[in-house]
Amino acid sequence: DSMRRKLAEQFIPINPADISDSEKNREKAKKNDDEAERRRLAELERLRLLELERLRLLELERLRLEEEERRRLAELERLRLEEEERLRREEEERLRRLAEEAERARLAELERLRLAELERLRLLAEEKERLRLAELERLRLLEEEKRRKKQLRKERKAKQEKLRIEREEWVAEQKALEIAKKEEAERKLLEKMPDCGVCGKKILPGGLQLQPMGRRIHLECFQCVQCGKSLEGLPFIIEGDKFWCNEDYATLTAVKCGVCGEGILEDDPSFQKDGKLIHSRCLSCSICNKSVADGYMLVGGLITCRECPMKVSSR
Repeated sequence: DSMRRKLAEQFIPINPADISDSEKNREKAKKNDDEAERRRLAELERLRLLELERLRLLELERLRLEEEERRRLAELERLRLEEEERLRREEEERLRRLAEEAERARLAELERLRLAELERLRLLAEEKERLRLAELERLRLLEEEKRRKKQLRKERKAKQEKLRIEREEWVAEQKALEIAKKEEAERKLLEKMPDCGVCGKKILPGGLQLQPMGRRIHLECFQCVQCGKSLEGLPFIIEGDKFWCNEDYATLTAVKCGVCGEGILEDDPSFQKDGKLIHSRCLSCSICNKSVADGYMLVGGLITCRECPMKVSSR
């Protein structure tokens, strides 16, 4: 402030009234600063006192808790001592009762021995009868036990048999249901399947089938009606609803042999005898009726084997 005044005096004319007002303002600001400082210090003092009070209360609470803990421990110690005293008294009472019971037992044992000695002679006579009755009772109980076990075995066996029968009936019912379902499914499936043109049965799915001449048939039904040979891949002839292989059909339609009645095919060697055409293998001697398929002779217009003319000439 003095420096300011000096500088102001050097450069600016000084007004006394202005200096007085400035002094007043400075004093007023100083008073305000002092009052704010006093208030700040008072607030700090108040906070310090509050902190001291809080610490005092915390210390009191700690002392109170320590006192309560001490009292609790003292109470626990008192209870422990009382429990030990109670257990000691109970143990003393138990030992006293045991001693009394032992004494009573000893006296009772002495009395029993005395009475036993008095009755020993009487019991000797009764013992034999008791043993006999006990043996009879034991045998009776054994017999009853045997009968009971036998009955239990019978009942167990009957129960097992009943369970077995019920299980078999249940299994049979399940199988019957499965079979019925399967048959119903197969029946419905078969209703949709075409019929075989030979046997009339249904052609099952996946089964081999042929369609000769537009007819659907089983593969196993496509065979010669005469010899039963499969015609798959072979030439065949259809007559009506029947299939024939070429050989059997030629035999069926060929001239019949006058001896065996079978057909004579074009490439079969044959002879005519008594106005009938016969197989060469069916040709026989007119004298001995032996087959002459391996060679024959004509003697007086008769077909004979090679031995018979010699036999006739020797006679």
